[in-house]
Amino acid sequence: MARKHIVDNTICDVCQVPEETTAHILFQCPNAQQFWSALQIPIQADWPVQALKDIQPPSHIPSKFFGTFLLLCCWHIWKRRNTIIFCSDRTSLITTLAACKSETYLWGARLPKDDKLIATAWCTILASAM
Repeated sequence: MARKHIVDNTICDVCQVPEETTAHILFQCPNAQQFWSALQIPIQADWPVQALKDIQPPSHIPSKFFGTFLLLCCWHIWKRRNTIIFCSDRTSLITTLAACKSETYLWGARLPKDDKLIATAWCTILASAM
């Protein structure tokens, strides 16, 4: 957005790091690191966004549809950041995990019948991270 002159300030409003990038929001910002840590998904702060496709599922998370699970998690990290910036609301990690779990339940309805247990496993993982 800074390159397109939409914003002139690139400081992260969450942690005050000088340059807020998509990779920063998803991997480097303390809110993101807290989220991934709670789910026991190892990430590295210096990863580019493209690293998402290379993350391997830990043994406690089903490998089928793991990429979808990661995208759902990224979406909620992004929403948490936006709530802080646009609503001045410091949403807690537990609230974010609960919202992610609620949406996971809904996404489960879209999975093929034989794969519904995957969404149940995701809900269990998110609940235990709370």
